Amino acid sequence: MIPLHLAYEDYLTGKVVDRLILETGSRFAVGSRFSRGGVDYISRTVPGFNHAAKGCPFLVVADLDRWTCPRELIDSWLVAPQHPNLVVCIACREVESWLLADRRGFSRFLGVPMVRLPLDADAVPDPKQLVVNLARASRFAGVTASIVPPRGTARSIGPDYNGRLSEFVADAWDPEVAAAHSRSLARTMERLRTFTPTW
Repeated sequence: MIPLHLAYEDYLTGKVVDRLILETGSRFAVGSRFSRGGVDYISRTVPGFNHAAKGCPFLVVADLDRWTCPRELIDSWLVAPQHPNLVVCIACREVESWLLADRRGFSRFLGVPMVRLPLDADAVPDPKQLVVNLARASRFAGVTASIVPPRGTARSIGPDYNGRLSEFVADAWDPEVAAAHSRSLARTMERLRTFTPTW
């Protein structure tokens, strides 16, 4: 098995990474995990991961957010050429895009019609907001209570947003199906299936 350290933005992304490693053949022996403060933490630490990748591969998963393309974002982080053992996978625009891309599974989970989910998940400008808006229309009261922020608060997500979506990732998400509606997810899965470290 290939040793691999992981770095990702948040709890939900970590659950997605775990599922993708399992889905793509469990080729990796996961070592350390680094997730301590979103994209700012990633941007500060990627140069160190790039250097450390000479000894052990790293997988970094982050959101594209408002950047134009993944390469521009990655180049903004690095001060040295990217080592072949540093695998950086970018969700367009957010990791929620990859969940939305499993249209049938996610619509059942949320309790909304499948036609309300996008055919091209990578093209959604604000996937997190779309998930919240869909949950507002859910026929499941528990989904709405978990994902939608309470009225009168400044929060953008509900009190158990990450926990509820992580349940979907673990129990119902089908990455193979989702890859048909998300090019960034399809690229990530292919990278995990074909990666061979350089020693």
